Amino acid sequence: MKKFLDWISCILIVSIFGSANLGAWSAETVTKDPDTIYDATWEWTGTITPVEEIQVPNPENYWIKFSRDGSATLQVDCNKGRADFKVSPGKISFGPIATTRMACPEGSLDSRFAKDLGEVVSFFGDSQSLYLELPVDAGTLHFRRVASEAEVQSGVDVEGAKSLLSPDETLKVLDIPVGKGEVLKDMKIQGYKSDAFAVAVPAGNRLRVELKTDNTSTYFNVHDTRDQSGAAIHRGDIDGPIAVINATEPVTYLIRPYLYRAAARRGETSDYTLWVDVLEGGPTELVEVGSEMPPVDIEGARALLSEDETLKILGVTIDQGLVLNDKKIEGYKSEAYAVAVPGNTRLRVEMASKNPSTYYNIHDVRDQSGAAVHRSDVDGSVAVINVAVPTTYLIRPYLFRNAAREGKTADYTLWVV
Repeated sequence: MKKFLDWISCILIVSIFGSANLGAWSAETVTKDPDTIYDATWEWTGTITPVEEIQVPNPENYWIKFSRDGSATLQVDCNKGRADFKVSPGKISFGPIATTRMACPEGSLDSRFAKDLGEVVSFFGDSQSLYLELPVDAGTLHFRRVASEAEVQSGVDVEGAKSLLSPDETLKVLDIPVGKGEVLKDMKIQGYKSDAFAVAVPAGNRLRVELKTDNTSTYFNVHDTRDQSGAAIHRGDIDGPIAVINATEPVTYLIRPYLYRAAARRGETSDYTLWVDVLEGGPTELVEVGSEMPPVDIEGARALLSEDETLKILGVTIDQGLVLNDKKIEGYKSEAYAVAVPGNTRLRVEMASKNPSTYYNIHDVRDQSGAAVHRSDVDGSVAVINVAVPTTYLIRPYLFRNAAREGKTADYTLWVV
């Protein structure tokens, strides 16, 4: 009976707030999970009690931000404040609220705001709204979520992304410029609980996402947040662990890692790494580099590059190599070379330079972890790699870090056969 009354009271509160334009709430997404209060600024928009209704004319002057260490920072009209708090599912309480002591303008709600916060005993909400409840049906404070400065600068449609989430998902905003990428390591899914990632992609560019894990029950979906139907434009369980999506218009994409339902229901966990890249330009045709050669995986090669590297495609054919003369490294700036090699053959690379600080790495672009299959500083200046299946290799000349940091230069010659 008590649960039924609680449910009815939630509906009544939200109906009243909705009629006052103080907030919106969905019974499908309501939660009492403490995780929902963090990583946000909550602005006070109003309070409903059995005897009065308060609408805050300037919510930006009354806000609260919760830290995971149990402290909260507040804006109490013209004063700043701080308080400790305790939170558990559906329950929250504040310790003494300390504020600065400026005299706020006439009509300020500073005293009422601080007083009511000190009496709060419980909470519920969703991704955009937070309701703090006073004891014994004495009233409810409504707060709206405000996008952080980082979210605003990223251009991410945070509201659209959050509206697609389930109560078990936590949104992380990725700020990735065009031509850059981010590697999210040591990520975890536990049952149904997981992080979801929102990233903005400008028109005319591409999003590349790749997931690697030892747990075969793990996959990810990608959503265009403009489509609120919940339909995914990439389903990892069907389309595979790599997604490349062309953005013809400015779009926020939502990347949602999951466990298969049976594994999630059993409460299994999964550790994974996620690569997210915003690639410059539209779709690139695969480059054929010889009648006997497989196509170069340009996207895979580019995804491994740093911002200081420029990609060059080598047209090497079987038994006919290339000599790259008078090549130069300047500090961290260098060229990198992608070459496609057929199966059941070999790749041979050799470097010559008068600068002893010069070396090169070779990468199999199918492995986006950044691990090298040949490191000339360890393995020597000549690499011979046996190739079992058609593969694109990326050859990356470098200076040792100290020399690069000092902006030194190196001339070299590279043989690729």
